[in-house]
Parts: sequence; C-alpha cells; structure tokens
Amino acid sequence: MKNEQVVPDYKIMLETSVTLLALIASGWLLIKLISACFWFPNFLKKWSLEENNVNQLTDNEELKEDESIVSKDGISKVEKNGSDAKECTDELSESKKTIEDENKKDK
Repeated sequence: MKNEQVVPDYKIMLETSVTLLALIASGWLLIKLISACFWFPNFLKKWSLEENNVNQLTDNEELKEDESIVSKDGISKVEKNGSDAKECTDELSESKKTIEDENKKDK
C-alpha cells in the first residue's frame, strides 16, 4: 500500500469558515428579527400603559397642588385664568376696533 500525503488547502478552509460564520450570523439576525416582531408590540403596549400611569399620577399631583393653592389663597387658578382671559378679549376687541378705524380711513 502506498503512503499518501494530505496537503491542506488553507484558502478553501478560510473561505469555508468565513462562509459558515456569515451563515450563522445571518441566522442569528433572522431569529432576532422574528422574535422582535412578536416582542416589540407587547413592549409598546406596556410602555404606553406605563406612560399613561405616569401622566395620571402627575395629573393627580397637579390637582392636589391646585387644591392646596385654593385652600391657602382662597382664589383658584381657574379664577385667575378667567381674569386673564377677560384681559385678552379686551385687548383683542381694542385691536379689532383700531384695525376697523384704519380701514375706514383708507377708504
């Protein structure tokens, strides 16, 4: 029987190993993307619920602050805002009158 010598081809071995690593990486990415399709909607639901809870808590805290302001000052923020609204409407009506007067002068 003849002795045969094995000669490794390093170029083919390197090419095969890089190809297999790319295949493994693409399979891992595919699995991650598929799992994200099922995981991400649930994450968004939980996140929006948590955000709503935080908003409700802050609204409740603001209401408590408003109540404490009303009890201390005797004037609520609504009443203060109402007076600001009257001032704004007065200013608007005055500016409307001045514009109308200018338009009459131009004619």
